Amino acid sequence: MTLTEAAETLGVHQSMLSRWVIAGLVRPAGWIHKQGEPINVTNKHLREFALIRDLRGSGVSIGVIRDAIDLLRTISAQPFRRDQFIAVDWENEALRVVDTQEVMVLLDGGQMLMPLPKDQIA
Repeated sequence: MTLTEAAETLGVHQSMLSRWVIAGLVRPAGWIHKQGEPINVTNKHLREFALIRDLRGSGVSIGVIRDAIDLLRTISAQPFRRDQFIAVDWENEALRVVDTQEVMVLLDGGQMLMPLPKDQIA
């Protein structure tokens, strides 16, 4: 899938997805930052773009998203490949990863949670 097709699928502008790739939020394999270099978007990347879009739509800053992705990448080579959730902490302007055991307690407390998409691609 091309970046243009991915943008159409997600209902965002292609330039937004390009900025996220250039910023390193999504890392297509083999892509190097070159003017006019096409970006091949896999289903895995599409899920990552969708999660970032949803977080941005919820008011989470790019800086907070970048920090969370960097933290997740230190845990795993594929930061979005988890059966976990992102908890948005508005008070501290931070994100943290929680597992399913904490979800109900956090939801009862009014915490906003977003599931990390399950990545079926090894």
